Amino acid sequence: MVNVEHASLGIPEPMFPITEQIKIIFDTIFWIIFGLFTLELFLLYLAVRNLRLFARIYWLEIVLLVLMLVFGVFEILNLSLAVLDKIKISKTAFNILKISLALVDQIKLSMTNKQFQKFKKTSK
Repeated sequence: MVNVEHASLGIPEPMFPITEQIKIIFDTIFWIIFGLFTLELFLLYLAVRNLRLFARIYWLEIVLLVLMLVFGVFEILNLSLAVLDKIKISKTAFNILKISLALVDQIKLSMTNKQFQKFKKTSK
């Protein structure tokens, strides 16, 4: 795990090379364990059938499951950061285009027709 999350721990390079297949295997193992813990807690709840008693007895397992889910979501968000950066760049470009079109419209409205025709001729 230290090798896979080396950047999060401040280690500049992994101890051994990590392929995409290894990352997929680790992610699959993580989600299988998460699913088994969820199933276990569900079965334990079915045995108790009292939410307060269940929470009092198995609070540590519930906290562990929630933390696993939170860190799993962080991993998914970490993978999608590159996509988010691309979305931000394209959104910024779209906003710049929208602002420049609005600016051109504003210039057209503020000029009389003759001034606009003169402006068009000089800008060519």
